[in-house]
Amino acid sequence: MNFSIGLTGLRAAQRALELIGTNLANSTTEGYHRQQLKLAPLELGSANTRVSVGGVEIVGVQRSYNLLLEREHLRQQPIHGQLEQELSALTSIEAVLGKVEGNQIAQTLDDFFGALTQLTADPNSLAYAQSTVWTADSMTRELRSASEFLAQMKTQIRQHAEQIVGEINVRSENIAQLNYEIDLSMRRGNSANLLKDQRDQAIVEIAQMADIYISNVSGATSQTNVQAWGNPLVVGQQFMELEIGLTSSDLIGVGAKGLSYFDTTANGGEVGGLITLHNDIIPDLQNRLDTMAKELMLQINSHHAQGIGRAGSFTEMSGIAVDTSSTVGEWDWPTVTDGTLGIRLTDANGEASVHEINILHTDTLNMIIGKINAINGVGGVPANTIVASVANMALRIQMNNDYKVDFVPDYTTDATDPLVLAGTGGGVDAPTVGISGLFSADNQQYTFTITNPAAPADGEIGITDGLSIEVRNAAGEVIKTLNVGQGYAVGDQLEIENGMVLTFSTGVLNDGEVFHITGRNSSDSSGFLVAAGMNTFFTGTGATDIELREEFYEDPHLIATSVGPDGFDSFNIQRMAEIGQTSLANLGNTTIANYHYDWVSDIGQQAMVRDSRLKASDAVMQQLANQRDEVSGVDPNEEAAQMIIYERMFQSMSKFISVQDQALESLMQLL
Repeated sequence: MNFSIGLTGLRAAQRALELIGTNLANSTTEGYHRQQLKLAPLELGSANTRVSVGGVEIVGVQRSYNLLLEREHLRQQPIHGQLEQELSALTSIEAVLGKVEGNQIAQTLDDFFGALTQLTADPNSLAYAQSTVWTADSMTRELRSASEFLAQMKTQIRQHAEQIVGEINVRSENIAQLNYEIDLSMRRGNSANLLKDQRDQAIVEIAQMADIYISNVSGATSQTNVQAWGNPLVVGQQFMELEIGLTSSDLIGVGAKGLSYFDTTANGGEVGGLITLHNDIIPDLQNRLDTMAKELMLQINSHHAQGIGRAGSFTEMSGIAVDTSSTVGEWDWPTVTDGTLGIRLTDANGEASVHEINILHTDTLNMIIGKINAINGVGGVPANTIVASVANMALRIQMNNDYKVDFVPDYTTDATDPLVLAGTGGGVDAPTVGISGLFSADNQQYTFTITNPAAPADGEIGITDGLSIEVRNAAGEVIKTLNVGQGYAVGDQLEIENGMVLTFSTGVLNDGEVFHITGRNSSDSSGFLVAAGMNTFFTGTGATDIELREEFYEDPHLIATSVGPDGFDSFNIQRMAEIGQTSLANLGNTTIANYHYDWVSDIGQQAMVRDSRLKASDAVMQQLANQRDEVSGVDPNEEAAQMIIYERMFQSMSKFISVQDQALESLMQLL
């Protein structure tokens, strides 16, 4: 009798029960694949025949593993990981900056422009001026806070990326070690299924963090190689480490450790999501926030620089620190272009004169200082009246001889004395021309030509019949003909256009005489004043460092409410208040408030899009998980059924051996 048949059955049943126990114990273990015992009849035979009479043979232990399903599950991991990271960061940003209702920046913007509007009603009010200062201070604080928050987010993202890459390196080392142990186990004739499950799970975890490619996963070899973004992580039993690096352009990237090359466009996985956040999403938000802050500063500063407050013109002025070694056209922001700058000087008697200098983008600050100082001695300005210099890398203007300076866009003429025409005999009996009103159009020169029907007799203001003045605009078009002869009352105001008003005193005008008056809405067509920080309201280069100038905290009446020659109007503060309702080209032809609303809404939109995509990815992942469970998952009911089968098999084999033993014992007794 042969007990081997029964023993093979016992061994098979025992091994099957052990596997069932292992399956049940790992039914909730992540990455575990159900194991099945492969059995085959134990064949014994001669050279010519094969007869299955030898019992059962354990061929091996097989994992329930679907290669295509596992690869698709692995392919989905980087997509899911990137979406999770991006959504997490955007949700945090939205919680702090992306509230459409109750947004602090939006509120302070409304408060600031509201305070400017209040100040237009009473430019002399200290309370309204102080309110403007306080709301401007709150607004700049909120902008700086938002910019600082985004900068901190980038720092945290970089640190998080470094942490995750460290985890990738740990798992890469683990996979290489598992490759060694699996190879060794298989060489010894073992299945190494549990080790393979551990390796597969480590690969899945890396795939959640990185966009990977694996090879030799088909089972034809015991080794699995892993690459991430083209960098080999695991090659057989060797592994390489990755690292996060920061480029000179403030971009982070991932690359092989020690090679100093970093892929800043790496996509996929948690690391890819963090790189996208750091290099693209957050910089875009920062740039748009800076764009809004810069446009706000540019618009307010452009008006403020050319106005004056209740304190009037200045005896000294200082700008901001600039690069004195480069040309003004090379300054970072704002841009300085070729243009003109009108500098208005007012003497002790209140007589004002405008002196225009050319600004070239190729000028240095010292060259412009030379042009300003060249005003001394010209047009009746005493020597050493205006002294421009550099102090602490900033433009400084000091006035002497009881003169004051400002950049109010006043009217100018081509005459030596801007308010006196030539007249008979080179100025004898010439009338005085008064120019008033706030010019509201682009800067342009008007040509005035005298027509005297009584020529060659003198034309007398208010007396000579038909004495008139033809007015042409910069395009040469006749826009008006002014009657200054019979019927004109001396001193009556004559409206030209765009706010320009003329008055004439008694005097003589000659036929054919021509004079010019330049109306100015802006005294600086180059942008130099704002770039140099002369009489500006804000300082800074963007949301990161926008601030209200210190002097306004000490004296709110320094706010440049007026842009008129006499300094008593509120037109300048009105223009600044209107900026809040003006569509600006640099903001995509929308208002500052709407631009900020779009910026806030976009944060929520980006979060919503990623939330939707993540939910879709979750659904795909869940479907794949369900399919994997059908193939590889452990069903306790099914295992219990198998347990009963193998238990009965064990009992049957035990009975089989017992019967054989009894038969053998009976046979021995007969002998």
